[in-house]
Amino acid sequence: MLDLHSREAERIRSTLAKDHVDDKARAFDLLSDPSRYRILRALSLHPELCVSDLTELFDMTMPAVSHHLRLLKDAKAVTCWRHGQMICYSLEKTPLANFIRQALDKPL
Repeated sequence: MLDLHSREAERIRSTLAKDHVDDKARAFDLLSDPSRYRILRALSLHPELCVSDLTELFDMTMPAVSHHLRLLKDAKAVTCWRHGQMICYSLEKTPLANFIRQALDKPL
């Protein structure tokens, strides 16, 4: 059992304080949905994809893909821009997106 007043307990507290726990929990929440996982994984394999690309890749409706992309964008996991009529997405360059990118690249 851990002595809550020990150096080890203080080391654990200090590590957790620096560990961006809320951001990492948000990343796992985003990855917990199979559709969002697939979208994020596809974006980790290809630098940019448009909504139409994602709908074809996963045989999903455009509203469903757009819904997941909005959640990912709101969480600052992906960024988007307009290319003519198309809206394209890529993984964001934030600590959250970097953590997700690393999680996606690790085999189970």
